[in-house]
Amino acid sequence: MNKILLALGFTLISTYAQAITLGNLQLNTFGTTMFNGTNNVINSTTGTFGQLSTTQNTTLKFTFLGKEAGNINSLLLNGLVAAGSTTNSATVNESFLLNTTAGVVDFGFTGNGGLTATNTITPELNIEFIENVDLVKDAEGNPFAFLVGFNDGGSEDADFYDYVVGISEVSAVPVPAAAWLYGSALIGFAGFVRRSV
Repeated sequence: MNKILLALGFTLISTYAQAITLGNLQLNTFGTTMFNGTNNVINSTTGTFGQLSTTQNTTLKFTFLGKEAGNINSLLLNGLVAAGSTTNSATVNESFLLNTTAGVVDFGFTGNGGLTATNTITPELNIEFIENVDLVKDAEGNPFAFLVGFNDGGSEDADFYDYVVGISEVSAVPVPAAAWLYGSALIGFAGFVRRSV
């Protein structure tokens, strides 16, 4: 019996603090929660508290997915309200870019209800990383790395859909791959010109 209780204890501890890594993004989780109701923006009832970090310098894209709140809320990037991100002006699928260094990502939310929540606080209980049950995708058709919801405290529903974003990493064509492709094209063209002469 003691072995079963010990195993159960280790299982509970391992579900409390885990890390999820996708590309250069790492989410340190602090327990799974059930919403009071369903997140009506992305049709989910569960999420996790956590803190998002990057393993190297990168650019992140925050895409506004919707909201259901009486308050006017905004996205914070590096401690400042992202231009055009307020819920009364942002349109669904509008994106905001953040160049970030390796470490904890400085983003959050604020609203006219007086509540501000940031990813730099551990754990932030008004930001929820939401399960992507419907595989919500970005404009390129790729599922978002993470979905994040804000609970502005304007009502007691605690379903984290007062401002919802999808986060993805912006990927660029690697310079070495582009250089090899360009170089091989030049060599092929030079060989073709030489044969023609």
